[in-house]
Amino acid sequence: MNRSVLPAVVLVFLGALLWQQRAVAQTVHYVDNIRTCDGLTPCYTTIMDAVNAAAGGDFIEVFASVYHETVTFSSKGNIVLKAHVPALKPVIAAPSGNAIEITASPTVQVLNFVIEAPNGRGVSIGGPASSGYVIQGNRIKAGGDGIASLGAPGGTVRDNAFLGRGISGDLNSSLIEGNTFIDAGISLFEGGERADDNVVRRNVLRGGGISLTGAGNTIKSNFVSGAGRTGINLLHAFSNVIRNNTSIENGGCDINDTLGGGNTWKNNRFGTKCGDATE
Repeated sequence: MNRSVLPAVVLVFLGALLWQQRAVAQTVHYVDNIRTCDGLTPCYTTIMDAVNAAAGGDFIEVFASVYHETVTFSSKGNIVLKAHVPALKPVIAAPSGNAIEITASPTVQVLNFVIEAPNGRGVSIGGPASSGYVIQGNRIKAGGDGIASLGAPGGTVRDNAFLGRGISGDLNSSLIEGNTFIDAGISLFEGGERADDNVVRRNVLRGGGISLTGAGNTIKSNFVSGAGRTGINLLHAFSNVIRNNTSIENGGCDINDTLGGGNTWKNNRFGTKCGDATE
C-alpha cells in the first residue's frame, strides 16, 4: 500500500471506531408510568429503574406524569435526567426524605422537572466527587433546602423556580443564574469547603435574601425584596464584588457588610445600608 494512503486509512478506521464507541455510550432510556413510552425503548416505569440501567454518557427522558420516588445517583456520573418534552415537566414527588440525591456522581444534569419533597431536600448534592452538576429549568418545593450542595464544586443552578426554600451550602466555583425565589433565598457559607469564587447573577428573590460568607464571589444584577431579614448580607466575607443589584423593602438592612474586608460595592440600588456596605 502507498505510504501516503496508509495514514488516511488509519484515521478513517479510528474515526469509525470512536463514532461506534460514542454511539454505544450514549443510550437514551425512557420512563413512562402511564403508557409504554410511545413505543420508544428501552422503556421503564420508574425513574430509578432507568438510573440503575444507565451508564456514563446516557440520557434518561421522562414522560409527563407523577413519579412517587426518590431518585438517587450514587457513583453514577455523567448522566442527563430530563423531561421528554421540556414544556411538560414530570413531577418527582418524594414519599419521604429527599427527592433527588447526587453522591459521588460528577456531571449529573437534572432538567425540567417539578421536584417536591415536603419532608426533605429537593436536590441534595454531596461532596467534591459530585462536581459539575447542572440543575436547570425546574420548579422546586421542599420542606428542607430546595438545593443543598455540600462541597461539590463547579455546579450550575439556572432558570429554576424555588418555592419556600432556596439554595444552601458551601458551593464553590459555581454559577447561580436566572432563578426565581419566592419566600426562599440563597445562603452560601463555609462548611466542609469555603464558599469561594461563585457567580450569583440575574436572580429575582421575593421574600428571601442573599447571604454570603466567602471570598472571590461576584453578586451581580440581582433583585431582592421583602426578605424578613437583611436583603444582601456579607458576614466574614472578603474580596467579593457586589454590583448592579437592587435590594429594597427588606426587614433588616437592604445591604450589609460586617466583619469582612476588601469587598467592592458598586452601583447598587437600595433603601438602607449597614456596616461597610457603600453603594
